[in-house]
Amino acid sequence: MKRRIRFLERVFGPKSPRPSDISRPVGQVPGGQNTRFRPFAPRAGSEELEFGLGLGTGMPLSSSFHELCGSHYLIGAGTGKGKSRLVATLIMQYCRRLSRTGAPGVVLLDPKSETVDLVLRQIAHEAPTWPKQEQDRLLSSLMVIAPCRRQSAVSPLQLLSAQPHEAEARAAEVSEALTQGVEADMGVLQEVVLGNVLALAIEDREDWSLVEIPHLLSDEALLRQMADRSHLPGPKAYVLSGRLGREGGKRISGIQARIEKLLRIERLRLALAAPGLVDLGDSFRGKITLIDLGSDYGAEEATRIIGRMLFARLVASLFSQPLESLLPTLMVCEEFPDLLGKGLGAKAERLFSQARSRKTGCMVLFQTPAQLQKDGLLRVLQANARITLLGQMPALEAKAFEELLLQTGQVPRPLQPGEILPKALYLTPQEEKSFRLDEIGRLPPATLFFSDRVHRDKTMFITARHFDPPAWSEIQRRVPLELLHRIRNGSHSLPLHEAKRTYERRLERLTELARDRELAEDPAGLLPQRPAAGTGASRRRRRTRGEMP
Repeated sequence: MKRRIRFLERVFGPKSPRPSDISRPVGQVPGGQNTRFRPFAPRAGSEELEFGLGLGTGMPLSSSFHELCGSHYLIGAGTGKGKSRLVATLIMQYCRRLSRTGAPGVVLLDPKSETVDLVLRQIAHEAPTWPKQEQDRLLSSLMVIAPCRRQSAVSPLQLLSAQPHEAEARAAEVSEALTQGVEADMGVLQEVVLGNVLALAIEDREDWSLVEIPHLLSDEALLRQMADRSHLPGPKAYVLSGRLGREGGKRISGIQARIEKLLRIERLRLALAAPGLVDLGDSFRGKITLIDLGSDYGAEEATRIIGRMLFARLVASLFSQPLESLLPTLMVCEEFPDLLGKGLGAKAERLFSQARSRKTGCMVLFQTPAQLQKDGLLRVLQANARITLLGQMPALEAKAFEELLLQTGQVPRPLQPGEILPKALYLTPQEEKSFRLDEIGRLPPATLFFSDRVHRDKTMFITARHFDPPAWSEIQRRVPLELLHRIRNGSHSLPLHEAKRTYERRLERLTELARDRELAEDPAGLLPQRPAAGTGASRRRRRTRGEMP
């Protein structure tokens, strides 16, 4: 009889646990197993993606990679409830499969660095034990972008590198991110100035970067030369008609101050000046792309600006490529509300409603439904998400996902006080929904409610496997230094000394341009030289007491 029950559970999936078992600590459920401290080690060569273990049964809950291609996920839970570790286990399964087959790929945007760190540590822990062919395949497809981290390599983020016909669209992306990345709003006229100057810089043949834009904004003569060479009618007319020259100095200074906020961070400054841009379109062709938006410098505004630029560029890259060149990809957005600005809601809506047709699924992580209320984004996510995972959150907040709490009709009805036999074996659909909401409000850590719109029989509470890779200090003692460097910096990074040399060359070019401008204004050298800042001649003499001004 027991063998028959095990066979039926393997075919049809385990039943939901009894209501009295849901709130018990993991490992104390009758008939269950202690899964909290079981290390994560999926079967070698597995073709299924495992989400966790059924609470009360201990049996793995999984779906095939092929079936989940293009599916969208919603994962919501409070801080410290196990979202990041669950996502890290899922990404590692994608990495193992990619090392064997070359697909599917993963793109991860992580504003808090926790998930990126977990994944890299687990790769460094496992990769030395893999066959040489699988190890090389994974490391050649691994891209790590960490613009504000003190690493030994730099990811090129030359945001102004584009084809001439893309100049105005790319300029709009960069100016939009600069506008929304800081708390103070940019005026409409400032946006017009910045958009036109960026478009001229992108189209020009001189390979300008964001590092040189503050200088271009103050050099009207150079902008006129660029406008003469330009084929863009809008920016060309804006500069040559003299509209730029009529803008006030305060307006120009405000734009320069926004860009200089980014340039204060050394590694970000080197990344923005580095030649070329990491091909984000390549992220959707069987790559593992880890974008770490954390900062070692405490510069939240700068990382917010870069994160929104990269998110906008990823969405544009996904929809601009031929469909036949794309491979199945999962795009994971940690703390998704932090990535969205005022204008990115429309891009996110397009991503969730059309990405499946581009072989891409999206996984959105959030803490409370209130973070997704703006721009009707919650409605779009609910309409397109196939799989929902909800961790512990107040029942009133979980009520926003009431439509996604699928009813199975298999939740046993608990005995009421004074009853010998229940009136019915299972809860009604409305009672089951209320029961789910109450239980979500008191779930223990690393336990989530799982629902799949396609397979309703898989609706259950699960517990995530324990996932805790070794610390970097321990990994460094066992892993060769060269292999560790390839894992932490990815395959598309630039050595630090080359990035510094490129930045110095850009500064030298700016110095030469300033010298040429001074010679053009005063070829005979007759005008008085401006004293250097900070010298005694440039400071006003302090008056003594009683002296008349």
